Amino acid sequence: RRHKRRQRISRSGEPITARSKMPWKQRVSADPWGTAGFAVVVGHLLIDMAVRGPRPEIFLINGIMIALTRMGPRSRQAASVLFPFWIMGVLYVYQSVLDPLRQVVHVADIHQWDRALFGVGTGTERLALPMFLESHTHWFMDLLTGAAYLVYFPEPVVIAAWLAFHDPDRARRMGWEFLLMVTVAFTIFVIFPAAPPWYVAAFGDGPVIAGFPPSAAGALRVDEWLGIALFEPIYTLNSNVFAAMPSLHVAFPSLAVAVTWGRGTAWRLATGGFALLVAIAAVYLQHHWVLDVLAGAALAFAVHIFASRTGILRPLVNWASETRTNVE
Repeated sequence: RRHKRRQRISRSGEPITARSKMPWKQRVSADPWGTAGFAVVVGHLLIDMAVRGPRPEIFLINGIMIALTRMGPRSRQAASVLFPFWIMGVLYVYQSVLDPLRQVVHVADIHQWDRALFGVGTGTERLALPMFLESHTHWFMDLLTGAAYLVYFPEPVVIAAWLAFHDPDRARRMGWEFLLMVTVAFTIFVIFPAAPPWYVAAFGDGPVIAGFPPSAAGALRVDEWLGIALFEPIYTLNSNVFAAMPSLHVAFPSLAVAVTWGRGTAWRLATGGFALLVAIAAVYLQHHWVLDVLAGAALAFAVHIFASRTGILRPLVNWASETRTNVE
């Protein structure tokens, strides 16, 4: 039997030309996520392999993006939303190139500020909250805060991916606001590098000691409870130990709260509750001072308010929106 193939018609009423028959310049212009986006991600994968060798996490992240750019219009829509998160991953991996620009690391001062403002006890026995909690741990809190730490970054990515199909404009704004927030945070890490609580607990308030390995700190207790190396291998990949202020662990779920606030009470309770849990985990696991936590939340809401009121990211959001229309 012969089956007559139905021709796809665009919203304007014109037949849709097959992408494979388009000139390559027109194809890139009409669908950057399926062509140029694919080339950018593959190019990064090849360069990273040449510079640092094969790394499973890079294969995984880039593989997901490559698949999304090739699977069809709806997956390319998701790729356009997740692309800023992919850029964030690239910036994180290579942020060590900024080390020569880094200013003097703050160790004793931020410890003493946190101790004075949020410490427990009095006089010489007063301890900063992360130091106090080090001797007041519980297996349930270890596992609960460890679970929150595992998904502090996947949480906003999953939300953005879901919004890509249910609230696309909000999803695009979310991605670019996250990238702007991370860019500001990385700039602060250079101007105001700060040692985390676990570093002070291990080496004291003295001058910075060079060449020490990164640590998962209190999260290592989770590895002990589970009997597997879960957090230790993750934190050995940390490329910047002195990136405590502001806390991106807290900034990520806090920005998810800000972006999804308008979707109703259920969203506010869910995202807000998770952000609060991550904030508790950051201090409990000795990864951040209370000041770091407050700074991370403040940064998230400041970026969201700034982007919303100035419209500075609107051209990028509109461009992604036009791209989606072009490939439909």
